[in-house]
Amino acid sequence: MASSYSSLLRIELIGTGDQSGTWGATTNTNLGTLVETAVAGTADIDVTSANQTLTTQDGASDEARCMILNISGTPGTSRNVVAPKSSKMYIVINGSDDDVVIKGSDTTGVTVASGATSTIAWDINATDFVQVGGGGDVSGPASSTDSNIALFDGTTGKLLKDGGKGIPSGAIVGISDVQTLTNKTIDASSNTVTNVSLSTGVTGTLPVANGGTGVTSITGLVKGNGGSAFSAASAGTDYVAPGGALGTPSSGTLSGCTVDGSNAVGYRNVPAVGTKTTSYVLATGDVGKYVQVGSGGSITIPDATFSEGDVVSIFNNTTGDITITCSITTAYIAGTDSDKASVALATRGVATVLFISGTVCVISGNVQ
Repeated sequence: MASSYSSLLRIELIGTGDQSGTWGATTNTNLGTLVETAVAGTADIDVTSANQTLTTQDGASDEARCMILNISGTPGTSRNVVAPKSSKMYIVINGSDDDVVIKGSDTTGVTVASGATSTIAWDINATDFVQVGGGGDVSGPASSTDSNIALFDGTTGKLLKDGGKGIPSGAIVGISDVQTLTNKTIDASSNTVTNVSLSTGVTGTLPVANGGTGVTSITGLVKGNGGSAFSAASAGTDYVAPGGALGTPSSGTLSGCTVDGSNAVGYRNVPAVGTKTTSYVLATGDVGKYVQVGSGGSITIPDATFSEGDVVSIFNNTTGDITITCSITTAYIAGTDSDKASVALATRGVATVLFISGTVCVISGNVQ
């Protein structure tokens, strides 16, 4: 009975009574070369010039029997590597400069991106090659630029593990594994996403500094880098629209810019501390304001209380002079060089106290 060859690995099957005295050489080739190649052998495939079809030979070394396909070359375009349509697993290392499709002679196959490594096997049910396990470096049946590929769950914001078009079911896809989608560029080195346009129906809370309520619902397109501003179905006034004015985006008016929104930027008047009818010691809360003195009132300037540049004004709203006691270490009347222990503020007069430091002040106005 003559020898035959196995259908999957093309290993020689010695016929009964055949190769008497010489079968050892055939057996050594079967076990020591062909089976070993199928388990751990590597085939180097250069795709620079054209698509490649894996070689197949009965009872001899070939490319299709190898476990590892080491792809190389600089084609500058996607290439096909055609393998036999039979049960076989390959570890594909794509070292070429473009995508490689592992496929049967008339099947769709699986695309392995440049620089990626993946495990591919023939699926007898799908009658095509498919990805095995969770390699994640394979783009799947669709191309790597398919605009319909779904990467993120729209509700949770988590990266999809399966079910998205172009991502095989069960595959785990990492940011570093996806290079470019249509209009959606992912920088693997910094884990940033650019050129992303979000379609309608995006909901969530837009973070706002200083405890603002922000926008709770956004519709339309959200763009950056000088793109048009978004339209908000329900928007507050505590955000700055892209390309818009500071403050209320619709008016461009600068207003309500203190933390609590109660005052405009700067003062357009001098705030009043209130009328004092008894002895009153100036406090740091009086800085930038004026203190009015009524009948029976007097003022004391304390020592080591204020800081350089602090200013407090005093108005004598009585019919006679009032005394300003200078407990501060050194007090000058503006334009003089003598330290004053006290000064007199004339009736209906105004005095301004400018602090040079915590222990030195200068008093100007209707004083002597």
